[in-house]
Amino acid sequence: WGLWPAGSAGNKKLMVRRAQSPHEWVTDTWSGIEPGPWRFLQADEYGYLWIASSKQLRRMDPRFPARGWTDATRLLEHGEITAMGIAPSGSTLVALKSGTVAEIDLGDGSPASTTVIFALSPAAVTRLVTDSDGRVWAAAGGKTYRRDAPDDAWQHRWELAARLPGGNHDLSGDVWNGKFYMAGGQTANWGYPATHHVFDQVFE
Repeated sequence: WGLWPAGSAGNKKLMVRRAQSPHEWVTDTWSGIEPGPWRFLQADEYGYLWIASSKQLRRMDPRFPARGWTDATRLLEHGEITAMGIAPSGSTLVALKSGTVAEIDLGDGSPASTTVIFALSPAAVTRLVTDSDGRVWAAAGGKTYRRDAPDDAWQHRWELAARLPGGNHDLSGDVWNGKFYMAGGQTANWGYPATHHVFDQVFE
């Protein structure tokens, strides 16, 4: 995914390189998003895509783009967005000009909520990063701040080794000579818009 210039006034449009055409950038015409003053774009660990300007925050499920975008701006209490990042849980972090950093949970069938994890007022956060140990780092006002991972963070027990090219099932795997090999598998969420796909590769 990427944000590309669109006309004047600093507007940008959403572009995507689909698995169906991995070498070509195309304009997203499936989700109904319009060019606008978008500044931030990220995919979280649950497969959702988030887009934001300094005043708006929206989320889309790329598996069902025809459902459009869910507006999460109301959860920000009219704050100005200065940075975005991925939380240790895999959801989205949003930093506001007030210095507040909040984890956003829109839920699926459950009420939307926000959890404040930083309160650096009045320093505006300009960068958010979660490291491999689940700690959140924030840059603000020429200083660096850290929040340690919560006790139940999966990073205390697991280490992320690699990402698959797509979520799949009905596969087989084994370990040989210190490496893990995985063969085959299939998914209903391949590419954009999502289609059925059967893997014919062996991943090492």
